Amino acid sequence: METGNNIKNTLQRMFCSLRGLFSLNGAVNKKVMGMLNSENRTYWALMALFFFLVICNGLFSRSEKFCRSTDEKYTDNTQMGSLLPSVTKNTSSEYLLQTKNFEQIQLSPEFWKLPLALIDSIPSASPLKRNAFFLSSAYGLRQHPIRESKTLHNGVDLATVQGTPIFSSAAGTVIQVGYEPKGYGYFVHIKHSFGFETLYGHLSEVVLKASTEIRSQQLIGYSGNTGFSTGPHLHYEVIKNGKAIDPIPSFGMKYKMFEQRLRTLTN
Repeated sequence: METGNNIKNTLQRMFCSLRGLFSLNGAVNKKVMGMLNSENRTYWALMALFFFLVICNGLFSRSEKFCRSTDEKYTDNTQMGSLLPSVTKNTSSEYLLQTKNFEQIQLSPEFWKLPLALIDSIPSASPLKRNAFFLSSAYGLRQHPIRESKTLHNGVDLATVQGTPIFSSAAGTVIQVGYEPKGYGYFVHIKHSFGFETLYGHLSEVVLKASTEIRSQQLIGYSGNTGFSTGPHLHYEVIKNGKAIDPIPSFGMKYKMFEQRLRTLTN
């Protein structure tokens, strides 16, 4: 086995050999080329081994960094999962059953702990795509546009162009599809979880049938001007435990939930 001085001398000779391979004018040094004979194979073998180890070291260090970054990403994902609120389904169900309107739902700390799966089972989004409508008549007492008397408006009127797609604001079951010439015109009535129901009136076309199970944001029909109406719009109602409530606070509810969860996970 070579000592430390012998190894040092060998490396010096290898370096000198490399430096002498080419002369200043770029021509191959014939004298140095003589090192390629069988007596100097040891030097070239050591040189090849040296460069091989250098290359392998670079590859292994890069692989280690990749594995470490992958492990960090996996750790981050597991930590994000652990940050999600843990609320039992029974607790959430009791909370949603007891609330009377969307204001109570969103003001309670329990709202931010709701499992995301339950959000889709209650009205929590607009039945029309954003920027496809404007509020033409709010919930509550109003001057009726045809009867010209003050009456209670149980829903909201969303003015939009004829034939605009209308979507269910929550998953549920279609319990009625009908037509009222002096009322809602073509309408769809859907039952959701926790005492919620929704009604969509004055449609030009309905694409669902009664007793159909539907998912959140599923197409149910197209806006129109049927029934007791003065122009193309959607009459949208939300009923909670048999009583009509203002649906407007529910329009951005799902968005607020996801925004809050994302902010919690990224901070």
